Formats: sequence, structure tokens, C-alpha cells
Amino acid sequence: MVVSRSMETAPVTTSPTRSLKNALVAMQLEELESLPVTFEGRLVGVIHRDAILDQVDGGVYGQLLDDPGLEAPVSECMQDVPAVCRPGDPLSSPAMMMNVLDLEQLPVVDANRRLVGVLDRGVVMAEAIGALREVERLMRFEVAA
Repeated sequence: MVVSRSMETAPVTTSPTRSLKNALVAMQLEELESLPVTFEGRLVGVIHRDAILDQVDGGVYGQLLDDPGLEAPVSECMQDVPAVCRPGDPLSSPAMMMNVLDLEQLPVVDANRRLVGVLDRGVVMAEAIGALREVERLMRFEVAA
């Protein structure tokens, strides 16, 4: 199994110049905890929901989107990307990275650091469970033979 067979090829992204409000709304609509930040197609960072919420004063959730702190650009809160993978990598490598770094998503980039997809932890876990079931099935077959 390789990354390209399990990645989302049209991930939701944001740019460094977009507002935090825009990024937060995109995360809410897509039920994501983070977004890759791209500039001219290249991965330049990641923005996390918690980093955005740290910019606001709090208060009533319904009034959150009116907070002036959300008008700041994504570049003010984005973080470096802790890890990436390539489309041809075996799925086991990013699975280990996601586990060790406690990541829900992992950006997939090409040789020029262009974002070509995103791996989701749930998808990786489902693939791993499927592979383990197949190994168990094969082991039962060998024992029975």
C-alpha cells in the first residue's frame, strides 16, 4: 500500500493572506481541526483550530465570528508543518509519523513541495486494520493447509 492510494486528492486549503475567520469557517464546514496553508500551490504551513481560537477573546460562541481578532491573516497564526510524506511512500511510514506526532492529517507533497493531497488518520487506520485482517486470514489459511 502506498500513500497515493489512500490520500485525499482535493484537500481543503487556505492561503497565508486569508483571514482567520475564513479559515475557521472552512474548518467548521468540513469538520477539520487544521488546514494546510499553501502559496502558489506550495505547502508553507498549517493552521490549527486551537491557534485561531487563541486569537479571540472568547465569550458567546455565536458571536465568535464577529471577534475582530479573526480579521488577522492566517500567516500570523500558522505553524511550520511538522511532517510531510510523498505519494509513493509506503503507507506504514506516515502512519508511524501520525502516531508519534499525534497528527490527524498529514500533507502529501511532490518533489517541489507542491501539495498534492492529505492523508487522514481515520483512513490510514482503516487501511491498517484491513491489512491486518488480510494477514490474519492468510495465517489461518497456512495453518489449515
